Amino acid sequence: MKVGADLRAACLWPRLAQVRKSLQRAEPFHPRTSTREFVLYAPEYFEALLLPRLLDRMRSVAPNIRFKVEMSLDELPVDEAARGTVDAIITVRLDQPEPKGLDLEVLCIDRYVGLIRRGHPFAGKSVTLKQYAGFSHVIPYAVVSHRSRVDDWLLRQQVVPSLVHRCMSYISAVGVLQSTNHMMVLPLQVAEFIAKGFDLRVVALPRDFTPFELCYLTHPNAQFDPAKQWLKSAIFEIAGDLTYTAQRSMHPQPPHRRSSMKRGRVVIRPEGTVAHTASPLESPSFYSRTFVP
Repeated sequence: MKVGADLRAACLWPRLAQVRKSLQRAEPFHPRTSTREFVLYAPEYFEALLLPRLLDRMRSVAPNIRFKVEMSLDELPVDEAARGTVDAIITVRLDQPEPKGLDLEVLCIDRYVGLIRRGHPFAGKSVTLKQYAGFSHVIPYAVVSHRSRVDDWLLRQQVVPSLVHRCMSYISAVGVLQSTNHMMVLPLQVAEFIAKGFDLRVVALPRDFTPFELCYLTHPNAQFDPAKQWLKSAIFEIAGDLTYTAQRSMHPQPPHRRSSMKRGRVVIRPEGTVAHTASPLESPSFYSRTFVP
C-alpha cells in the first residue's frame, strides 16, 4: 500500500512543482495600463465576428492591449500553449477526441445555414435533407485533415454532398457563389454578415442539422496567469452575446413572451474586476489586420 502511495506521489510531484513555479511567476495584471500583446490561434469565425466586438470593448477598458491572431487550421499549437507563447486557442469543435493536454470549454454556439445567390433557381426559404443532397457545395476551409461535425452528421444521414470547390476563406467563396448555383454551409451569424454586403440569400437547413460550436482551449498553467484569466473573461463576455442571438434564432419566442426575455453578461471593469449587468454590448467597430483597439 505504501509503495503504491509513494508511486502516486512521485507521479504528482512534477505537476505540483510546475504549479508552484507558475504561482511564483504570476504578476498582477492591470488592463488599463498594460501594453501586452496577446497571441491567439483562431478561425475566421472569430476574426469576422468576435474580434471586432472585442476590439471595440478594449477601447474603454484596455486601450493599449494588442492582439496577434494566427489562423487555426489543422494542427493545434499545444506545445506553444504549454510554453506560454500562445495565450489561447479558439477552434471549431470536431467529433474527434479532444486534444490532450489542454482544457476545453465551449465558447459560443451558432447554427448552420446555407448561403446561395439571389436569383438562384431554388426559391424556397428552407431545404429538406433530400434537397440539400442535390446541391453542389463550396467549402470555405482550405485544409482540413479531419472530418467536420457537418461531415459526420451527413454521413449518419447517408448523404454525400457534391463538393465542387474548397476555398481559402468565407470571403473567397463569395465570388463562386455569386456566379454559380452552388451552396455554402456556414454559421448563421457569418452568413447574415456576408449576405448583406454581397447580395446573397440565407437558406434554413433541416432542423436537426448539427450545431456549430466554437471552443476555447488553454493550457492548465493559464489558470495561474492573471492576464490570461482576464483575457478569457473578456472573450467569453463577447461570445455570450453571439450565443444569445443564435439561440433566439433557433428557438424564437412567441410575441407575447419576447418582451419578458432577460439575460445577463459579465462586464470587465477597467481595473480588471468583474460585475454582472443586463445591458447589451455595443455594436462592433471596423478593425484592421493590425488588431490594435
